[in-house]
Amino acid sequence: MRALGSMAQVNPRPSSVLDDSIEVTFLPMKAVQELSGRIDTSDARVVAKVKKGYTSFQENDVLFAKITPCMENGKIAIAKDLLNGVGYGSTEFHVLRCSDELDPGYLFYYLIRDVFRAEAQRNMSGAVGQLRVPKRFLEESPIPFFPLSKQKRIVAKIEELFSEIDNAENALVGLQISQKTYLQSILKKLYCSNQWEIVKSGKLFSYVTSGSRGWAKYYSDSDGHPYFIRVTNVNYETIDLDMRPEKLKYVALPTSVEGRRTLIHPEDILISITGYVGMVGVVPDEIPEAYISQHISLARPIDGVNSKYLAYYLISKAGGLGQLERLQKGATKAGLTLSDIKNIDVPLAPREEQDRIVNNIDQAMDGLKSLNESLKALKATASSLKQSILSKAFKGELV
Repeated sequence: MRALGSMAQVNPRPSSVLDDSIEVTFLPMKAVQELSGRIDTSDARVVAKVKKGYTSFQENDVLFAKITPCMENGKIAIAKDLLNGVGYGSTEFHVLRCSDELDPGYLFYYLIRDVFRAEAQRNMSGAVGQLRVPKRFLEESPIPFFPLSKQKRIVAKIEELFSEIDNAENALVGLQISQKTYLQSILKKLYCSNQWEIVKSGKLFSYVTSGSRGWAKYYSDSDGHPYFIRVTNVNYETIDLDMRPEKLKYVALPTSVEGRRTLIHPEDILISITGYVGMVGVVPDEIPEAYISQHISLARPIDGVNSKYLAYYLISKAGGLGQLERLQKGATKAGLTLSDIKNIDVPLAPREEQDRIVNNIDQAMDGLKSLNESLKALKATASSLKQSILSKAFKGELV
C-alpha cells in the first residue's frame, strides 16, 4: 500500500500557460457521466473566459467530483481528448495528476469503487447540502501499489470484462428499443389500416374533467388517506398507472372540497395535459379512493366502449398521441384543454373487434414489461459484478 498523495498530485498548479485566445475544453459537472467515466468534450471556450473562476486540468488527469451528491453518484473520469491538451471545468472537481508510477486508468478504477466512495462520504466536511471530500482525504488514502506494467494489465483486464458486461446490457437495451418500435407498429397497423367510422372522442366519453388547483395544502404522509394521482403516476408507451410507494402522494380532504368531483372510477382514462402531455393511464378495478391533480384529465368512456381500446389508441404515435401533440403545438400553448381531449379523431371498431385488439396489444405489452424487468435485473447484476471485479483487481487476484 502507498499513500495516494505519494504517487499523484492533488489539485496541482496549471503546468502550461496558453495564450488567452486559444480554445480549450470546458467541462461542467453535467458533462461527466456517472460511474462510466465518459465525458462530453464538445464544449470549447477561449482561455480568457475560463482561466479565472474554474478548475484547470490537462490530458490524462483524473477528475473526482468532491461535492455531494455528485461524488456519491460516481462523477469521476479521466480527462481525455482535450482541445489543445488542456481543460477547465467546475470548481467542484478535485484534480489528480499521476506520477510516472501510477497509471491514470488504474487510479480511475480504484476511485470508482463503491467502497472507496462510501469511505469518502464518511470523511466529507462542510455544511449540510454542501458537503465536500477534503483534499487531504485523497492524499492520505492508501492504494495498492503494483509495478506500472501490472497496473496496465489490471486495467486491460477490467476493461475487457466490463466490455463483456456492457455488451450484454446494450444487447438487451437494443431489444427493448426494438420491442417499443414493434409495439408502435402494432398500434399503427391495428388502428390505422381499417375503414372504421371516425368518431370524435367527445362522443365516446360520458364525462371529462381535470383536477382542482390548490390541493397541496391537503397533502398527507399517511397511507390511510385517499391517493392523489399526479403526472408522475402516468407514463408514455404504457397504460398502467405507476403506483410504486415512492411515486405516491396522499390527500386528507374535508367533505366540502369541490374537487371531490374528480374521484376516479375503475376504467377511467387519465391523461397528462400539462408539461409532458399525452401520458396515459387506465384506472384498475382494485384501486381504492383516489383523486387527480390539476395536471391530469379524467375521461370516462361510455358504456359499450372498451376503455383500454381508447387508451391504447391514445398512446399510439400514429393515432391519439400524434394528434394531442399537434393540438398542443398548433395552439402554441403550455398544455392541453378539456376541449382538446374531446376533439381526438378515433377509429371506432365494433365492440368484439375492440376486445380482440386489446387482447393482442396486451400480449405485446406483457412482452415489453418482461423485457423491462429483465433489463432492470441485469443492470443490478451488472453493477454488482463490476464491483466484484474491481474488488479482485485491487487485491491482485485479477491478473
